[in-house]
Amino acid sequence: MPPKKIQMDLSDQDKIRNEALKIVRREGFEMKRKLDEDDLMGGLKHASTMLSEMRTSMMFPKTYYELYMQASDELRHLESYLLDQLEKHGTIGDLYELVQYTGNIVPRLYLLITVGAVFVKAKQVPTKDVLRDLVEMCRGVQHPLRGLFLRNYLLATIKGQLPEAQEGEDGTIMDSINFILLNFSEMNKLWVRMQHQGHSRDRKKREEERLQLRLLVGTNLVRLSQLEGVDTEVYKKQIIPHLLEQVVSCRDPIAQEYLMESIIQVFPDEFHLVTLEMLLGSCAPLHHSVNIKGIVVSLIDRLVQYFKRNEESGVVNTEINLYKVFSANITKLLENRKTILPEDAVSIQISLLRLTIECYPSNLDYVNELFQTAKSTLSKLDIVTVAPHSAVCQELVALVMEPFKSFPDIATVLKIDTHGAMFAMFESETRHDLAVDVARKITEARFSISSDSEADVIFSTLLHPLVSVEEGSKAVVEETEVFVLDMTLVARVMALIKAEELDTQAQVLNRMKNIFTKGSPAHGHHTIPTLVFKYLALAKGYYDSRDSDDMWEKKCVKIYSFVRSCVLKLCDFDFYELGIHLFLQASLAVSATPVEKSDHIAYDYFTQVITSYEEEIGDSKKQVSIMNLVVGTLNKISCFSGDNYSTLSTKCALLCSKLIKKPDQCRGVCNCANLFWSSTHAEADGELHDGEQVMKCFKKALKIAKSCAEPSAQATLYVEIFDACLAFKKRGCENVSEDYLSKIENVIKETIGSIEDEESNTVVQDQFDKALAYKKTNFF
Repeated sequence: MPPKKIQMDLSDQDKIRNEALKIVRREGFEMKRKLDEDDLMGGLKHASTMLSEMRTSMMFPKTYYELYMQASDELRHLESYLLDQLEKHGTIGDLYELVQYTGNIVPRLYLLITVGAVFVKAKQVPTKDVLRDLVEMCRGVQHPLRGLFLRNYLLATIKGQLPEAQEGEDGTIMDSINFILLNFSEMNKLWVRMQHQGHSRDRKKREEERLQLRLLVGTNLVRLSQLEGVDTEVYKKQIIPHLLEQVVSCRDPIAQEYLMESIIQVFPDEFHLVTLEMLLGSCAPLHHSVNIKGIVVSLIDRLVQYFKRNEESGVVNTEINLYKVFSANITKLLENRKTILPEDAVSIQISLLRLTIECYPSNLDYVNELFQTAKSTLSKLDIVTVAPHSAVCQELVALVMEPFKSFPDIATVLKIDTHGAMFAMFESETRHDLAVDVARKITEARFSISSDSEADVIFSTLLHPLVSVEEGSKAVVEETEVFVLDMTLVARVMALIKAEELDTQAQVLNRMKNIFTKGSPAHGHHTIPTLVFKYLALAKGYYDSRDSDDMWEKKCVKIYSFVRSCVLKLCDFDFYELGIHLFLQASLAVSATPVEKSDHIAYDYFTQVITSYEEEIGDSKKQVSIMNLVVGTLNKISCFSGDNYSTLSTKCALLCSKLIKKPDQCRGVCNCANLFWSSTHAEADGELHDGEQVMKCFKKALKIAKSCAEPSAQATLYVEIFDACLAFKKRGCENVSEDYLSKIENVIKETIGSIEDEESNTVVQDQFDKALAYKKTNFF
């Protein structure tokens, strides 16, 4: 029975290690001295004493490794000496049998391996016989720690001499494979046995020690992969079945997980391609605590990288359908492993999706099938909807977003039919976050939405949580800062609607109209204006292509009808001020794209503006702002008939004269003077230049100014009217006479004299002086 391992602290370990290293160095020195004196037996005696330190059971793996490395270095001197003796004398007698009489088995086997390696290098005996003998005799050491290092020494010492020929008396490639496989099996058994030694309370410590030793076992796999005589056929028939049998039969989660990862990493990708089903099939019976996700994902990712490296060279094995093999085996795996976490199941599907997109980018049926499989897998786990922020939710989000990351263009992603079904598995909060991410991906790619089918997928499915109120959400949407940012993002996506053909663009916009006009008022507040401007741009496009499209005029009229219904929908949502702005903008567009009905269309738009203004705008500041905008817009429109323009310009002057505050009335009426001078209409040859109407506006303004109670307000308005008169005179209005200007000057001087506040008096006087200077410079 080997002595029990005594629990000790690190200071005890250091003491034991230092004492053992001291003996190893001393005996190693004595061994080299004896060998230098050609005293082989004396050297072997000291070597045996040195190697007796390897029998200890008192060391931790890390400490034992230091001792092992020191002893290995000393043994190399013995090996060199024996090789020199062989070169000098041609033989070293019965040394192979002689060292077997060493008293203790551990020193005996270390010496036997060293001498055996020398015999192999010197071709004294067939290599295959030595390999078989050594690997069998190493079974004599069953202590896990000592046995692992002993077998590692065997592999390290003999690895350069392994036969790799297909035929030969010295040995063949199969002898080398069998040697390594047997050594691997025995080492794996020793490694697993460590887990079952000692008290259960030390389990965690044993696991840590085993992890420190895992590379010793994995070295066998590395050496197998380095054998040049191994091809895919040999690997498939002779190597991988034995390895997988050992992995599955050991029933140890640490060993199974490490060895599966090692097999995937050390052997060439070409070998994995021909043994995919075997590898994946062996995952199902692994221990329930093994991280199956990591193993499968690692294998998939490795083959994806292989495919990328070899795709251009055309050497990829096209006979194997990677998706079908992986999909079938993953489905079986998930069915057989009932304990797998749902997030791990989805994570595996993500890796499979990456492989599918990389290897079969044009086959969207695979993507749809994969999404359906993911949903079905979760359904079998009684998961119909996933809770926000849960682990499975995060993985499912990654699965849904993967096509946007991996496909080279958004157009391909939009052809995936199962997006809607996947989105339905999330709760409203997650769907919203997903929609934001999708919108950002679309805008970052600057993807042109060129068909109604693409628009339908984007806005009815992917961005649906952003453009309408979903089930489970608040019925009344509050326009918070986050909401405004979301809608800005939607507007940016809408701006990307750009079909190659104008008629296709019209179809897309009509589809958008059906979606956005059915949304909530808060959503319509942000989406409808963007839609209106897209419609107006489309009308301009039809106008520009009028020479090649006989139906352009009818199409423009229809577009303007859609614009009208969209803006009226905004007004139904109580966004009257925004509706006024849009109607005015649309009027300018109608004037810039003249059609037979331009007068009626623009007049209708202005009628809607005036109606909304009179009935819904009550704030005085807003009234002033809107009337300035209305007058300015009317001044730029030229498509009205004479009667309609006269009606609208007169109505504008009347509305300005009815503003709440007298100064606003005065300035508004003055502004209306422009409508009778620089404006035009469809029946006029040029600008109107109606001086009489201009003077009526000025006289009305003077009358309003005179009605102000404060002299300072009166004087200020008089000066502004005087400025306006000078401006019109400069523009050629002869109705503004010198006598009229003189009368206003006298009124201003008289009014300024009555201002009691000195500061106000100074301000008005400065304005007046500037006006007089302008008059003197330009006229008189």
